Amino acid sequence: YYFLAFLPIPLLFLASQFLNATVSSPASDHGTGSMFDLIATRYDFINRALALNLDMSWRHRLVKEVVGAEGEIFTNKENNGETVRILDLATGTADVAILLGKAAARYKSTSSSSAVLGLDPSQNMLNVGITKVEQADLSNIVSLKLGDARKLDSLDDNTINAATMSFGIRNVPEKEMALCEIHRVLKKDSSPTIESKLAIMEFSEPGPDTGIMGSLARLFIRHVVPAVGAMLSGHP
Repeated sequence: YYFLAFLPIPLLFLASQFLNATVSSPASDHGTGSMFDLIATRYDFINRALALNLDMSWRHRLVKEVVGAEGEIFTNKENNGETVRILDLATGTADVAILLGKAAARYKSTSSSSAVLGLDPSQNMLNVGITKVEQADLSNIVSLKLGDARKLDSLDDNTINAATMSFGIRNVPEKEMALCEIHRVLKKDSSPTIESKLAIMEFSEPGPDTGIMGSLARLFIRHVVPAVGAMLSGHP
């Protein structure tokens, strides 16, 4: 009966082709956040559906890579009492920011404090995120503000211990500008044992030598994801 699971794929493929042929492309500058303002209240559900409910496990992995298996980014004695600052770009509804905040609370050190700043260009997405942060009782650690990864004017040079971005770099038109800004604000040469970190998570296609599963994955990413996303969001 496993073949039944694949029955919707041809229909979704046809839906994708129909949408590509009949719907005009969105504005090239997704960085304004206007597109996400329209779907903010449905964004979490859409994300879970498109990632087959695997996205939270990926986010947990990203956070673990950033903070360390034992929370080393927070507990390192060479922090010298300075606030450990983590920047979550394209934070959206704050899934990663909340996980970072929970890690900061778990590994709270008496010698230093922690702060997680989530930036996003969509106010409606941030409004959903702020509610989630309050429900998680993390308002004293996690703050969310309007911001663009390409223009981090509110942040000084060499002040951020780690930066993260999940499923956001694809929506940044001038990726080079964003990466330069991230590099500017990350701490550099602060200590031989403390290195700043950058973690970016994004969908990617498997290579051509990955067999039948790779072919199915490419079909899913190229056709199923756009079709399902369009239908769920109402904004193809």
